[in-house]
Amino acid sequence: MINRYYKFSQYLKQRFNEPVRKLSLDLGLGCPNRDGFLSTGGCIYCDESGSGTGKKDISIEEQIETGLKRLSSTGTEKVIGYFQSFTNTYCSPEFLEEKLNILLNYPEIAMIYIGTRPDMITADHLRVLENINKKKEIGIEFGLQSSNDRTLETINRRHSVKDFENAVNITKQFKFFITAHVIIGLPGETQEDNINTARFLSGLKIDSVKIHQLYVVRETRLELLYLTGEYIPLKFEEAVENTIAFLRHLRRDIIIQRLTGDPKPGQASAPNWIHDKARFLKSVEDNLEGLNSFQGDLL
Repeated sequence: MINRYYKFSQYLKQRFNEPVRKLSLDLGLGCPNRDGFLSTGGCIYCDESGSGTGKKDISIEEQIETGLKRLSSTGTEKVIGYFQSFTNTYCSPEFLEEKLNILLNYPEIAMIYIGTRPDMITADHLRVLENINKKKEIGIEFGLQSSNDRTLETINRRHSVKDFENAVNITKQFKFFITAHVIIGLPGETQEDNINTARFLSGLKIDSVKIHQLYVVRETRLELLYLTGEYIPLKFEEAVENTIAFLRHLRRDIIIQRLTGDPKPGQASAPNWIHDKARFLKSVEDNLEGLNSFQGDLL
């Protein structure tokens, strides 16, 4: 089968020569867009858990050992220690160093991966991560969501596109693996916005992209907009078409970590198609094949 876009699984097999799975971990940190440092509302699509794992009160050691035991039953020998919840550099460099050093004690952890905001990383954080990177590879995921500043204001991100660009440029000086998180289906955005975001990212020194198809999480401001008819989620076909347009305008050496997320049971109130990930992925593949198209072929 022809690979029409650069899949993360393909990269991991090339990089580590064996299957590697993500192990979700939680530093128990917060978000400056919720606690009043930047805002108290948070992003309009984010609920109180902030993509939380529910593990914030459990020690890092226990999280790792429980996760490794669970994954070992599937035959997984290597994992990526992934800190996703909230903003994982919203802390002192010393705290970050202390917690991440714990992961160095586990040979099963092939890579450490940290999700954060582009406006919440400092030179001191990067120096700490640089020291750890000498012993175990570090990946940093910055939330961009869109390259349209107007959209970022609409969704209350409280950072700018320039903040993201600056963060990438500074971080790349330290040779880290850099990922951009983007969202398709944001309020007011069109396919052209998605294409512009892909083109913008193609001009930066990033290594991978993680795509999220926007779904309405219960008890969020986005749900209020949905219930009042002010936000209409993308139809299945629209989401597929926009995703393909994004891929075709994205530099072909950029790794695609995923094309859509997995809402927890009962978490998403709309759209209904978001619960069938396999159907979405197959449709993207089938449409790319039908068009005889590839990642980056329109860039």
